Amino acid sequence: MLGVVNAERKATNNRKRIERELFDSLRRDKVDSIQKMQAYQRQLLLEKIMDENEKTAHLLAQRQHIQEQRKAANMTASLHRNKVNQLMESMKNIHNIEKLAPGGTVDVSALTAQLGGL
Repeated sequence: MLGVVNAERKATNNRKRIERELFDSLRRDKVDSIQKMQAYQRQLLLEKIMDENEKTAHLLAQRQHIQEQRKAANMTASLHRNKVNQLMESMKNIHNIEKLAPGGTVDVSALTAQLGGL
């Protein structure tokens, strides 16, 4: 009788131990699964952030290039305006108009040469 009770107790303890081990194994598997999912989501987020950083850097480079182009165009336009203004001022100071337009026509290359290559 005592042997039967011990055998039943042993069988019950073995069953409980196996159930505990299965439960612990399922819990570890669930934790591993959650950790893998979180790692994957972090990786996706990191890739998204890196893509956005690349886009931002590209847009900033484009913006800087456009600003440099505008600056160069403005400087060129300013130089042309100044050159035209200087030419007009030089023409105001010429007293003998016949020198500028011999025969009634104006030769622009000769005029600019005469005014000092402005």
